[in-house]
Amino acid sequence: MRPSVAAPVLVLGFGNPARADDGAGPAVLERLARDDWPPEIELLVAPQLLPEFSERFASAAVVVLVDADAQRPAGMITRYRVRPAASRGGGHRWTAATLAALAVDLRGRCAPMVAYTIGAADFSTTVPWEFSLSSPVADGVDRLTRRLTRLLRRLASLASIDRSATG
Repeated sequence: MRPSVAAPVLVLGFGNPARADDGAGPAVLERLARDDWPPEIELLVAPQLLPEFSERFASAAVVVLVDADAQRPAGMITRYRVRPAASRGGGHRWTAATLAALAVDLRGRCAPMVAYTIGAADFSTTVPWEFSLSSPVADGVDRLTRRLTRLLRRLASLASIDRSATG
């Protein structure tokens, strides 16, 4: 049985573009936004994960997260499934897993979530109008954008099938 995508597919890119490679998530979303996506594909950029996103995580069909990762080599793309955490934590310790747990606590469900990270090394502050990524991270942004474009086109195709079956 294939998943229904009648609910939105939420793609959330987060990070701070004024901190060099930390802007990898927003850079991917900026590139994805150049395409014309159906309404079922929702692109959202934020500086960080916020508890308010738990509502979106509960109502979406699928959630795709994009972020920089200081623990991986610059430019390395990593994909992993996000599962609700055993405890929510809170404050400045919100993670995708704790927000998934909050979605389950508040709404009884959380959409399937997958996170893509791009290894990053330079988190220095940049002049706000001169946002820049290191060369390996810029390359990772390009590669991940192509990968997510293919994924979102498949999901948009499923949404089209769902609309025609119910319409």
